[in-house]
Amino acid sequence: MDFDLVTLDGRLIPVGSPDQDQLACTWDPASDLGTLFELDVPDQNFPYKELTALGAAMVDGRIVIGDGGDHQGFAMWDLETSKVWLSAQEGGTASVVRADFGDRSKLLVGFAGAWGVELWDLSVAEPGD
Repeated sequence: MDFDLVTLDGRLIPVGSPDQDQLACTWDPASDLGTLFELDVPDQNFPYKELTALGAAMVDGRIVIGDGGDHQGFAMWDLETSKVWLSAQEGGTASVVRADFGDRSKLLVGFAGAWGVELWDLSVAEPGD
C-alpha cells in the first residue's frame, strides 16, 4: 500500500491504493467518508494489478494519481472517471513522488531495475494518452 495527500476544498485528503487489486481510495478525515475507485486496466496485454508506488495531485479540480509496481508499468488515472490518462507499460515502477512547482504538480517516477527517473507533467496529459 502507498498513499499521498491532496488538498480538496481546503481539506487534506489521503489518496491511496491497497496494492494488487486495481483499486484506489480516498478518505475525508473531517467527515470520516471513504470512497473506493475501481481503476481501468492500463493495457490488456499486461493486466497486472500491482499498485505499490503512488503519487496524487489535483489537476483542474480533479484528483489524478500516478501509480505502478514491480511488475506494473507507470500509469495515470483520473479518479472521477477511473479512466487511464496515460501509461508506460515497459518495466516496473519503484517509486512515485509528487513535486509542486507553483500551481503545477509533476510526478517524479523511478522505474524498477533502472537508475534513471522521469518527470511526468500531469497538467499536459489528456485522457487516453
